[in-house]
Amino acid sequence: MLVQLASMRDAYAEVLLELGEEDSRVVVLGADTSVSIKTSLFGDRYPERFFNVGIAEANMMGIAAGLALAGKIPFVTTYAAFVPGKCLDQIRNAIAYPNLNVKIVSSHGGLTVGPDGASHQTIEDVAAMRAIPRMHVVVPADAPSTKSLIAQACRTLGPFYIRLSRPSVPTIYSASKDVEVGKAKILREGSDIGIVACGIMVNEAMEAAETLSKTGVSAEVVDSHTVKPLDSETIVRVARKTGALVTAEEQNVNLGDRFLKIFLDTANVSSIKTFADMGVLDGITTNPTLIAKENRDFLELVSEILQIVPGPVNLEVVSQNTEGMLQEAHNLASLSPNVVVKCPMTSAGLVAVKTLSKEGINTNVTLVFSPNQALLAAKAGATYVSPFIGRLDDAGHDGMKVIEDTLQIYGNYEIETQVLVASIRHPIHVVDAAKLGAHVATMPPDVLEKMVKHPLTDIGLKRFLDDWQKAGLKLPERGTLAAKARPLVQRA
Repeated sequence: MLVQLASMRDAYAEVLLELGEEDSRVVVLGADTSVSIKTSLFGDRYPERFFNVGIAEANMMGIAAGLALAGKIPFVTTYAAFVPGKCLDQIRNAIAYPNLNVKIVSSHGGLTVGPDGASHQTIEDVAAMRAIPRMHVVVPADAPSTKSLIAQACRTLGPFYIRLSRPSVPTIYSASKDVEVGKAKILREGSDIGIVACGIMVNEAMEAAETLSKTGVSAEVVDSHTVKPLDSETIVRVARKTGALVTAEEQNVNLGDRFLKIFLDTANVSSIKTFADMGVLDGITTNPTLIAKENRDFLELVSEILQIVPGPVNLEVVSQNTEGMLQEAHNLASLSPNVVVKCPMTSAGLVAVKTLSKEGINTNVTLVFSPNQALLAAKAGATYVSPFIGRLDDAGHDGMKVIEDTLQIYGNYEIETQVLVASIRHPIHVVDAAKLGAHVATMPPDVLEKMVKHPLTDIGLKRFLDDWQKAGLKLPERGTLAAKARPLVQRA
């Protein structure tokens, strides 16, 4: 079967001509890239609406902002490496902050630009643009989806970053109407594993799924072309269906970093070392009770924890008034950049969180028991919000329902506060949190230990070892195997 290849750059040029004919407000800006990215075709047809600013990418973003304020729909075009590298300040402050209707389309994204050299290879652009508030981020998989997604972006108010690839790619979509901004597309059904991809990695995911099928593994493939806002609903549904997810992306992690992070809820150094050595620990949460149990000098204990854990370490204030909380928070934050200050879900706590967030200090609003409280914590600027699901279950409520509702609210408004599921009592809580798409789950050491162990694992290991010993086998000592082994390839 012949694979039909098509260029995203050609598709971009085609859709620009169509949009230019439909809407006289469409204008195109370039920075000496009109030939390579094919926007010269638009310039030939609509010279009065085409602006080549020369090698002045940052200035081009400012010009686009001005054109948007004048009622135009600017399409700004350059190479992906130059977007965050040369223009981030202008994009953030001149375009995203006032929520202007500017469409930034980059070409030559990722690593598939070998002929252009290392300076034009970029894996950081999508991550940088996704971090900018109000910015939509789209990474099409092929030429038809490029045309459709760009046309939809043109008709959607607000800033967009659309990242294209340089080489021609296999055609995946038969019709452009099959793809919709903000909605991930399931391209292949499966039951054993889900592969979530974007950009040119979508075709690679399809090929991988076909290879897996020959070994009896059924893989579901999802085109998550809209990286922001992410279609969490579809991805969670695939995760529930298959039980496992893999992400494939030609960029610094953007889809994969949405997976659940594991925090340990303890101040016990021995437990922290144990799980840190396993490589499964992303951070630590503590509270005054857990600190007091260790019966050690506070600064000495915290300093040791900070040396072990490179990720977030949550330390809680004990004052009940805003002034006291802020003083304690500043002292705690001065210990290390990875300290997260925990403040209670009280009026005084919210005031403290608002102040700390403006100062760039990470915060965690704790003792949250309702979506209303979670919403207020996010509006105050909290980095994390910690609903206590176990305590809710103890009182006859559905703790996971609070997590589900909070995630839906945050998703509706692209709220960046992360949901940290706390008061976890057993591994099922962890699985449920992951299914719902929570950002973090923090748990006591005994729960994490239960996640590691399974009776069938122990039985299987014992059986393997018994069979090995019965056969009287021994592994060779270091170096002896290499000395005796014959090389697979004879070198001249």
